[in-house]
Amino acid sequence: MMARRTSEYFDTVSRNKSDSRFDRRHFILTRSSYTSTGKYASHWLGDNFREYKYLNYSISGTMNMNMFGIPHCGADIGGFFGF
Repeated sequence: MMARRTSEYFDTVSRNKSDSRFDRRHFILTRSSYTSTGKYASHWLGDNFREYKYLNYSISGTMNMNMFGIPHCGADIGGFFGF
């Protein structure tokens, strides 16, 4: 609901401003997903550890999000040590 309300706010601002930069699609990034999130926001899969199995998880997670209707999705590629 936060992504939806944020999107509605920016739509309202774009209707009230005559500036052309508000006519573009806005970028909202979220970690939580629900039905129709792809209409309002992009999805971030979260942090990855610096191991190949986590890179595999990020690839399958991105593909699953695309199947679920969230076309713009991504994860951290570089990873971290996780200390």
